[in-house]
Amino acid sequence: MKRLSIALILALTLAVSTAAVASAADPQIADVQSNHWAYQAVKKLVSEGYLGLYADNTFRGNQPVDRFTLAVVVSRLLGDSVAGSISMNQEDADLMRRLTGEFRQELVALSLRTKNLEEALAQYERDRTAMGADMAAWKTETGQVRDEMAKSLQEIIALKNRVTEAEQKLTGMETDLSALENSVAALTEDSAAADEKHDAEIAQLNSELETAKADAEKAQKDARVWSIIAIVLAVAAGVLGVLFP
Repeated sequence: MKRLSIALILALTLAVSTAAVASAADPQIADVQSNHWAYQAVKKLVSEGYLGLYADNTFRGNQPVDRFTLAVVVSRLLGDSVAGSISMNQEDADLMRRLTGEFRQELVALSLRTKNLEEALAQYERDRTAMGADMAAWKTETGQVRDEMAKSLQEIIALKNRVTEAEQKLTGMETDLSALENSVAALTEDSAAADEKHDAEIAQLNSELETAKADAEKAQKDARVWSIIAIVLAVAAGVLGVLFP
């Protein structure tokens, strides 16, 4: 059982400020030398957990203490006394009662802050649980979205392959169409050449026909002339036969 002097603890507490880190069983206090008049008291306060050190292991004993810090110390002392961790005489008990009355408002505020902190912690746990459920649902939805994306990607790849195949077929059709156009152009040229040749042959035939007609007309004329000559000769022969029997 620890035997503490409440008056000494409170006197020392009024000379120090609240600290930022938890105390250790054997604290290493950087700014309080072992020969300092308050070293043992400070070390005991820190080692028992009533006050702590700053992050750089300094106690900073020259800084003034506020009433909230003092209320925290009194609350811890009350808790230890109720739990039986420390023993106190009648004088200490009377002093503790006076301090409890003096710091009643601070102790109530500290209790309320502790309760609020516990409620906030409970709410945090509930929120964390809900967040975990939301995260699990989000992971499930993310997996579904990933599966849908993979499926869509496969469909896009298949569509791309079909488009590539269609483009290749279109290229082949364009090549065939170009060859067909070239064939049509060649046939058109051949047809034009054949037409020209045909026209030339027709023109030649027409020319020969005209020549034949001219020759026929000339032959007809010549035949008439010879017929007339023959008639004339026949008449002449007849006349001569009469004249010269």
